[in-house]
Amino acid sequence: MRLTDLDCSQNKLTNLDLTNSSNITYIRANYNQLIDIRLPIVNNEKLEYINLLDNSFSQNLDCFGCFVNLKQLFIGNTDEYRIQRGIFNRFHGSLKPLKSLNKLENLNINNTDIDSGIEYLPDSVKNFRCSINKRPEAKVKKIFGQLEIFAIDVIDTLKGRYNLKAWKENWKLSKEYQKSALNGKEYEEKGVKSEFFTAEQLMENGVSHEEANSLKGELLIKGSKEKYKKQLGKKLGNPDELRTKEDEYVNLEDQLIKSKSLIFNIESRKKELKYLKKKLDEQKYEIRSSTASLRRQMNDLEKDINSSWKQLIKTMKIDNKFEEVKVDEDDQQKEWCHLQDRLEKLHEDEENLYNKLEIYNNQLTDKEDFINKLQQQTQKNIEELKKQLDEETRKYENSQEKLAILDNQSKVKDDLIQQSEQHIDELKRQLKEINALYPQIETKEIELRNTINTISIKSELGKKGKRLLDNLLEEQIKIVLTNDNFSSEKLEKVKLKLSEEEELTNEEIQNILNKQTEVTWLKLKLKSLQD
Repeated sequence: MRLTDLDCSQNKLTNLDLTNSSNITYIRANYNQLIDIRLPIVNNEKLEYINLLDNSFSQNLDCFGCFVNLKQLFIGNTDEYRIQRGIFNRFHGSLKPLKSLNKLENLNINNTDIDSGIEYLPDSVKNFRCSINKRPEAKVKKIFGQLEIFAIDVIDTLKGRYNLKAWKENWKLSKEYQKSALNGKEYEEKGVKSEFFTAEQLMENGVSHEEANSLKGELLIKGSKEKYKKQLGKKLGNPDELRTKEDEYVNLEDQLIKSKSLIFNIESRKKELKYLKKKLDEQKYEIRSSTASLRRQMNDLEKDINSSWKQLIKTMKIDNKFEEVKVDEDDQQKEWCHLQDRLEKLHEDEENLYNKLEIYNNQLTDKEDFINKLQQQTQKNIEELKKQLDEETRKYENSQEKLAILDNQSKVKDDLIQQSEQHIDELKRQLKEINALYPQIETKEIELRNTINTISIKSELGKKGKRLLDNLLEEQIKIVLTNDNFSSEKLEKVKLKLSEEEELTNEEIQNILNKQTEVTWLKLKLKSLQD
């Protein structure tokens, strides 16, 4: 079929089959009783406009997901009378099926049961209507509650103009925070370890900080909720409105609390870094102390070797002296044997000292290698901790920026509440005036009819006379509404005919005109208040 545009609105259709309409681009089927629609499958990239407002659908949005060039989609409800009779769209589920509609600009899901999936909406959406003004129990209120704070004012909210990009950025931040909170414990278990102290010691300190942060978060949430209830309870008297505003503010304050909790975690990381640095400095000092003791032992050993050499030289001099003096051979022999034994012992001591010196040198080398290794590992640990600190600092700065945005949004929300209260007061005043005008108009109309009937009976007016009276009233209404000179001339002619042909007095005619003028002015005033 070559059908491209279809307008079957305001009928009583219950089913619509368009599977063979492969060239269709425009579908307007609102205000029916549709429970099923079959859209074209072939050439589905041609469809650009679908209007199914105020029908009786009960399904999810899967049937719309393939129309990649769709620009406008209207599937909500606008007629309160039909909703009360149970004739309204019950679309439900998520907006996820619309994620591929990258050209979608206008979307209306007012008063439906769609309750999730804002994150899947394409960035092309400019106008998104999701109000619950005709059906407060609709599940779409979950979406409306999340987006309400992302509108500039009440007018933008009514027109469906939300900052969806800001909402998505806020949603991503929230997801990142939840992910980091879930992985927090695993992140700490993967912390830096050394050969002399374990990360479990730091974990014990970290857990206590986490518990403290959790307790602070719970107290902040509880205090914020109580404070908000007291302030909002004074401003709003309607319980439903109070609960709605409370949910919106609690969501906003939960975001603030999450940001503060992130700040607490950053402070905890800073304390852990200081603790780790302190431990490293203590170990460096211990290692240096151990090395100094080893060097002192080596120095003492060298002194012993030098002393032994001196004794050996002295013994050799004594030996020469004994040869020169040529003492008694036996005594000399004994002394010589004694010196020989002592010399051998000194050689043994010297060899032992050299062995010890070699052992100490090897130990010193091992200690130096170990110190170098520990210094390298310590430097690596410090660099990793600096990276972690930089990352936490960056997250902290981002959270501060988001916190400032949330504070500004909170102020805007307060201004909106104040404007809403002023608008409600003005509407109440106008409603009071309208209610006062209705009985006045009714009274004046009755007086006008009674006057006309009295004059008609008195003057025995026929059809022609009554037509002249009707023309008189119509021209008077035109004069009041438009101040038209031509109507004034026609009015004078009608008055002349009534006076001459029907014998009505000028006083009677003017009385009728005055009463018609009062009724017309009252109706004009009523219309201006209603607009």
